[in-house]
Formats: sequence, C-alpha cells, structure tokens
Amino acid sequence: MKYTISLSIFTVLICSLFTFSCSSCKKSDNSSTDTATLYLHLHTNVDSNEVDDSTALYPDGNGRFIGLTLAQFYISNITLTKTDGTVTSLHGAYVLKTIGNEEYAVGSIPVGSYKFISFYVGVDATNNATNPSTHAVPSPLALQSPSMWFGDVTKGYIFMNIQGTAQDVVGGIKTPISYQIGSNALYESVTLPTHNPIYTVAAKQVLTVHIICDYGKLLKGITSFSSNPSTDTYNTNPTLAQTIANNIPNMFRYEE
Repeated sequence: MKYTISLSIFTVLICSLFTFSCSSCKKSDNSSTDTATLYLHLHTNVDSNEVDDSTALYPDGNGRFIGLTLAQFYISNITLTKTDGTVTSLHGAYVLKTIGNEEYAVGSIPVGSYKFISFYVGVDATNNATNPSTHAVPSPLALQSPSMWFGDVTKGYIFMNIQGTAQDVVGGIKTPISYQIGSNALYESVTLPTHNPIYTVAAKQVLTVHIICDYGKLLKGITSFSSNPSTDTYNTNPTLAQTIANNIPNMFRYEE
C-alpha cells in the first residue's frame, strides 16, 4: 500500500512539471510574435491646400488653379525600413486612395523603430494582368465605380484616375481635365526620406504615417491644361501620360 501511494504522488508530480513546461513554452512563442498595425493617412492636396470642395479651384503654387472631382490611385508593394536597416514588406497589401477616404489599415508589422516608408503607385505586373471580376469585394482590386480598369487584361488597371477642372492663369478658361495613368511601364516607385522623429511602435499599438498627396506637383509638367486636357495612357496622348507618371515620386511628402 505504501508503494502504491508513492507511485501516485510521483505520477502527479511528473504531470504537473510537464504541464508547466508546456505553458512556459506557449507563453514564450506568443511574446515572440507581438506585432503592431500600420495605417496610412493620405491627404488630398493641391500645394498647401487640402481639397475638401469638389466645386472649388485651388492654386497650385505656379499661378495655375486645379479643381478635383475625382482623384484616386492604387498603392502596392509597401515597405518600411527600420533604423537597423531591416526591411518589412507588405507585398500583399493594396490601397485604393480616394478623395472621400483618408485613413487606410494596411496590415501587421513587427514592433520597433522605423526610418521611412516606400511604395509603388499602381498594381504589380502579376495582378495587373487579372480581371477585377476575379477579385472579391472588399478587395481594392475588385470592380470599382468609377472604373479603375482599362477593360482589357492586356492593358490592366488604371493606376491613377484624375478628373476635374483647371485654369492655366487667373481668370483663364476653365478646362475640363481627365487623366488616366496605367501600364506596367508606368508603375512608379516612391521612397520618402527619413522621418524626423523616427517612428517607434510597440506591440498592439498603431503606427499611422501621414502623407500629403499633392496634385499640384503631380501635374506640374503640364505646360498648358487647355492644350493637354486628357490622356488615357494607351490611345490619347501617351506622351502626356509619361510626363504625369514621371512626377508621381515628387507628389508625396510627410505631413508636418
């Protein structure tokens, strides 16, 4: 009888140690996967003026005036660079920036300190060759209204869609403008400088990066709106589409 009691106590002790060991391992695994959430807060501007009235014309800093009724674009291949040089990639995340919405949840990122953000304007070549109907709502790559697709998988998505009114000079003729930029050749990369102060984010916190999207700088290369009122990249004025695309890296800056 004495032997039986001792064996039972021994068995309970071993089971308790095993349970404690498993619990300790589980806790360690959780702590190693702590993450934060990245948000982008994207402001629609013409120069220093935030666009909040679709009927207004805003000075662009170059003596011209621009009004926007539609101004939207895709962001993809988002990366964040840490102070130690480590790069965090969110290649599966897509943002469709519109005038009516400024804040976008992008995805999970490791905790730490980050220097700057990079991204592309447009849709990567693989997904650019897909039909929006194959993507389920609420994916930004799904069918949109107004359309963000050229209607053919060989042409792909409209990376940037701009519509509105512009004046070349004060009191000049108000010209309707319509610019649709796309194609793999015009998939433009953007890298912002090191932010001051450095972004630091802890577990379960939110890192929000505020960025101004300046359409005055985007359209700076257009010498005359009345002479260059439209482009659709493929059929109408492709040279103008290239000019606008070349300005994409310059249209973004941190909000101070």
